[in-house]
Amino acid sequence: MKRITCPFTGKVWAWIALILLTVAAVAGVVVLSVKIHSGEQQLAAGQKKLEKGQRRVERGNRRLKEGKQELSEGKAEYAQAEDGLFSEFFDDILDDGEGFATARDEIAAGEKKVAGGQKRVHAGKQRLAAGRQRFERESRHLVLAGYARIFCAVLAAFLVALSIFMRFFRK
Repeated sequence: MKRITCPFTGKVWAWIALILLTVAAVAGVVVLSVKIHSGEQQLAAGQKKLEKGQRRVERGNRRLKEGKQELSEGKAEYAQAEDGLFSEFFDDILDDGEGFATARDEIAAGEKKVAGGQKRVHAGKQRLAAGRQRFERESRHLVLAGYARIFCAVLAAFLVALSIFMRFFRK
């Protein structure tokens, strides 16, 4: 039985190396295909999270706007109450001044609520921006993995063609 040798070098190790390179290239294509598939699934999940975060920020902006509107209405009512101070002076004396104190407390609570809402909206926007950056970075990684997969597929095809050539045209 005749030994299979490389037609270019006449060595068995060259033939084995060629076969190993072909197997490695095919395995690279398979591994990269699996990685790209899982990456695409992660990107789809990330896109859903980004959309959900965008909706949350929009909802937070609406709530913040409503809170600011309520606060301005409360301040307007308080200003009207202060303007009508003389007409309600006796009511306040009889009520121990509780009406204005309660209004001031409500305004302060409203201002705190609006400030908290602004902080939450700002934090949501920061998380959304970070999510977009992660999404873009992962998209770039997937593109690079796609190029690597194409390279491995071309290399595997070349090595398979070379091994077929060596098989049919050996000396």
